[in-house]
Amino acid sequence: MKVLILLLLYLGLGFSIPAILIEKEVINKSSFSESYKKVKIYRAEGFEKEVWEEKTTFKGNPLGQMPFMQNFMKNVPEQGPKTQINRGEKITHFKKGKVVAYTLDPDKKTYVKNELEGRMLLMGFMMILDCNQQGKCKPKVEPTKEVKRIGKWKARKVIVRVNMMGREKPVYHWFTKDSKLLLKAERINMKNVLRAVGNDPQISPFLKSAKKALEKIEKDYGAIVKTETPFKSSTTVEVVKSVKRVNVPKSFFQVPKGYREFKPPLGGYNMYRQR
Repeated sequence: MKVLILLLLYLGLGFSIPAILIEKEVINKSSFSESYKKVKIYRAEGFEKEVWEEKTTFKGNPLGQMPFMQNFMKNVPEQGPKTQINRGEKITHFKKGKVVAYTLDPDKKTYVKNELEGRMLLMGFMMILDCNQQGKCKPKVEPTKEVKRIGKWKARKVIVRVNMMGREKPVYHWFTKDSKLLLKAERINMKNVLRAVGNDPQISPFLKSAKKALEKIEKDYGAIVKTETPFKSSTTVEVVKSVKRVNVPKSFFQVPKGYREFKPPLGGYNMYRQR
């Protein structure tokens, strides 16, 4: 009888999937706006779910901040600060050779489905790697002597120079070796990406070398806990606030019942409610 009760309970709850929950905050400041974003990332083998809420405050009309628009906008009445709140969720399934992403609007109970080739996921990794046409990759990081505490972790600052709109710009990362869970989350992410890449003939020649270079970065520096990206008149700072193990039902990585698919028109669509 006890076995039957446990079985019924298990079936009622659904299959449990172990995952790592990473909580982050992202702050962006520019001359005409400031935003604060809280992000939760649930990372598991084959799946990922991101939940966020972002509050953005605009300081007047952003067009008036652009030099080439100032003369045109000088007769336009000034606008006071305006705030908008965006909420959303994104569920990603990593399949062999492709990625299926569902972007959800919890307020409108709608979702947008996108299928991408696995190779698109490598763009983030390639920002910290230097790969040549022969398929050889090496870490593209410049270590510094700066060490400080980010939350409860001791972290070292490194510089990565990234091509932004044809110009090389520095991006600052702080790496730590103090969190085994963050390291595990990075390994899960790499495993998911490799699954999605599959046997892509355009990627295969340098995939082994890229994986080895990423493993060297992990061995030498650990996992990223903070990133600072200055770009023109804005700066974005992303910081890991906490990381922990969780167990979630398999349905957690599925589009909830009652949601309807939304197919945006050409040119895109802002599916998040603005206030």
